[in-house]
Amino acid sequence: AAEASGRELLEARAVERQAELAFAERQSDAVRRLDSARSLIEVLDVLVEASAREVPRVAVFLVRGGRLTGWRAAGFGRDNDPRELEIPIDQAGLLTRAVRSSSAVAASEAAPGDGGATPFGALPATAAALAVPLRVGGETVGVLYADDVSPRDREAPSVWPERLEVLARH
Repeated sequence: AAEASGRELLEARAVERQAELAFAERQSDAVRRLDSARSLIEVLDVLVEASAREVPRVAVFLVRGGRLTGWRAAGFGRDNDPRELEIPIDQAGLLTRAVRSSSAVAASEAAPGDGGATPFGALPATAAALAVPLRVGGETVGVLYADDVSPRDREAPSVWPERLEVLARH
């Protein structure tokens, strides 16, 4: 029984190592593509595409005047297309909180009434959402929004929020 348990542990570690290597490859590829982008639009396109490999739903909102305007998205249906949204920056919510704080904000960090709402309404208790400001030259030019509303069946929380924050900050 101990020998079988030892084999299972080794197999589990091998699977975990393969997952880590796959992530490292995706992250390296995304950083290389971000570095070779020739315009802000191309950078944002790469960011959405790379982020969509890590989490089911992702969107970029651009700061335009006093509003956040949906620009690019992946994983959303027609009934909640982020590209059709405009959110006043002075409105409470996850995205605007990220703009005002100039730091990443998770929906789980918000106290009731603290502006943790996503632009897509309340999320299920098992969901996770993150908003990361996109800064260029010290100014916030947009926000990367991502969420995972699928039921969680993992014992440990996913690390996709940290992965996306690294990409967005790069």
